[in-house]
Amino acid sequence: MLRLWDDRRTLEPWIAPLTKALNDGTILPIVHAIVPFAEAPEAHRILAARENVDKVVLVP
Repeated sequence: MLRLWDDRRTLEPWIAPLTKALNDGTILPIVHAIVPFAEAPEAHRILAARENVDKVVLVP
């Protein structure tokens, strides 16, 4: 999956539709936790302990 990022020609056709779907709410990322950057060690702990089912997001 991550190799898609290496081939721009494969990825470019998906960027606009995905961006539109994210912006209009058609698709929503599933977030396990939103953690302030100042508490980054807690985010790392969550990941290391495999407590997350979905994304752990660091915010300023």
